[in-house]
Amino acid sequence: MFKDAIQKLVGSRHKREAKKLQPLVDEINALHEELGALSDEELRAKTDEFRTYIAETTAELKEEIEGLKDEKRHSEEPSERERLSFEIGRLEDELLEVTEEALEELLPEAFAVVKDTCRRLMGKEITVSGQQSDVGHDPLRRAARRRDRAAPGRSRPRWPRARARRSSPPCRST
Repeated sequence: MFKDAIQKLVGSRHKREAKKLQPLVDEINALHEELGALSDEELRAKTDEFRTYIAETTAELKEEIEGLKDEKRHSEEPSERERLSFEIGRLEDELLEVTEEALEELLPEAFAVVKDTCRRLMGKEITVSGQQSDVGHDPLRRAARRRDRAAPGRSRPRWPRARARRSSPPCRST
């Protein structure tokens, strides 16, 4: 009873998370509407734009790290090599942070591109890794594929059912 009262006052965890993410969802939806006017080629080019942006954002740090690694390779003094190792580690941590920030900036637009791509591909057949795949979910086709995989004269598919797992792992001696 107490838990229900608190939940009504504060809201469920799901509702709090959804409320926190709503501005991001609104931004993605606004960008998605703008992307509808792009051609398929322009939409594909967005991926290269994202890669270029990340590369430009991180280029300076990558060059600095490579310079320090080269300096470390040519250094003979152990204390200098150790100092360079710490500096390289610090810069690599900074590189991860800068990359994360760049990805955070690209996140709404990248999600909007994926959303628009999915909208464009719904109902089309595409070939991925040499296998034909339907984009979109057609339950009748899925049922027909399941039926086709069933052995002749059987209603069940050929693949084995998943086995139930034990409640506890087997004992092993060490």
